[in-house]
Amino acid sequence: MASAQQTIPAVDGLRAFSTLSMVALHASILGTVYTTIDTREWSAYVHTPVAGFLKMAGCQVDALLVLSGLLLGLRLRTHLMAGTAGSTLSITRGVSQYAISRATRLWPVILFNIALLYALGDSLLWVDLKTRVFAFIQCLTFTYNYFSVVRYGSCTMTVMWSVCADYQMGIILVALLYTLRRIVRKDSTFLACVRGMLLSLFLASFAIRYALWDPAVGNDVLMGKRPHFGVLLTKISYNWVKDGLGFRIDPAGIVSRPADLLNDTLPHHSLVNDAAEDLMAIMGRLYFPTHARYGAMVVGMLMAFCVDIPLSPKGAKKLDAGVTRKVLSHVCSMLLTVWAVGSLLGASSSVPTDEDIAAMPLEAQLIVTVVFRNIVALALAAILLLAMNPPGSFLRSPPLAFLLGSRVWKPVAKLSYGINMVHFRVMLELVTKYIKPARENAPDHWYTLQIYLATLVLSSALSFLCSKFWEAPAQRALSGLLAPPKSKVN
Repeated sequence: MASAQQTIPAVDGLRAFSTLSMVALHASILGTVYTTIDTREWSAYVHTPVAGFLKMAGCQVDALLVLSGLLLGLRLRTHLMAGTAGSTLSITRGVSQYAISRATRLWPVILFNIALLYALGDSLLWVDLKTRVFAFIQCLTFTYNYFSVVRYGSCTMTVMWSVCADYQMGIILVALLYTLRRIVRKDSTFLACVRGMLLSLFLASFAIRYALWDPAVGNDVLMGKRPHFGVLLTKISYNWVKDGLGFRIDPAGIVSRPADLLNDTLPHHSLVNDAAEDLMAIMGRLYFPTHARYGAMVVGMLMAFCVDIPLSPKGAKKLDAGVTRKVLSHVCSMLLTVWAVGSLLGASSSVPTDEDIAAMPLEAQLIVTVVFRNIVALALAAILLLAMNPPGSFLRSPPLAFLLGSRVWKPVAKLSYGINMVHFRVMLELVTKYIKPARENAPDHWYTLQIYLATLVLSSALSFLCSKFWEAPAQRALSGLLAPPKSKVN
């Protein structure tokens, strides 16, 4: 199946924006390392628009899943509509081809990240050899998101959960569509069945999140209650930061005093771990697993099967329309743009804080938890549609098309996977050893910006080196090794 990724306008732009925003999210969390919480200054900080915008409510992965579903959907639509139907279509072959090609794309960067962890040190390296090997096997088999993040949790390998969710859902969707195409031979009927199936799956994602929701702690999944690095640590990560980096941790923040470890009894040790365990247990049910996060990927694939997306701006025909149609088109496009962009910006300020949670009724928690991320996925799909539609089409936003379609995003988009994988460990190294705030125990936007820019530069450099000297050769070697033998033709 040929990839259309490099020829679709706006895909690189959204991918780059998502990557840059993800680094900003983690900078906003690690920027709290030297900050004391439970103070008036901290409360004012978490309510600032800058802090909310940096976090973007953790919706960055949703954007990447929408893109993944869109690109996979376009490839499947092209392949399955090209006269391949009936008994000649092999479901096993189609699924295995996808699984192998996707794995060969992902494995080199995963191995590069594991090597980086060994070079710099990681919390997984502080556990026994058996647990460490098992965790790395989880990464290479794309099952990391279904094991205990409290026991196997890592300060840096936790980013693997989104890669696993993407991989698992891709296999499921490929199997479903191949099965459907094998049964339904008529193209128009097949398209209708695919659209109905994907819409049903998307609606079912609301029901699944509802079934997993716990009214006592369900809203904590948004990480808005205590967006502080010290409280988000798992047991293993806590011990690694404490012993490996010489930090003493308590609920009031992280204090960079290595000498304090000499006679430190850590009276708040259990409190920090209890908070981390509670949060990680919730995230293990509502945030990491594929069945709780597949809605965004289904939205992307539904878009691929419902909209005729031009794969090249040169191939897009400009549509002629009368004055009434043009006016209606501009109005509808503007309204959809305002809704989609407003939904994303609103998401950045909707994460509840301590005060919000105390006053939030259970019904509001339910709406936030069950509907929140799927609304964001729909908004992201709308933004893509508005940016990718050809000039003159009914729904098109020239500002979004110009912004996301600019070539300036291509370098970041090309390195996005590597940046997503390595940036957190790089950031942690900078925060704990090299970049210190001008004043401790107080939130500082300038300090967060320093962390963000330094991490972005170093992560981009590492990703470029990985792509140039390791990723491409490794992919070729893996493809040759895992490629099925060619059948002999008499």
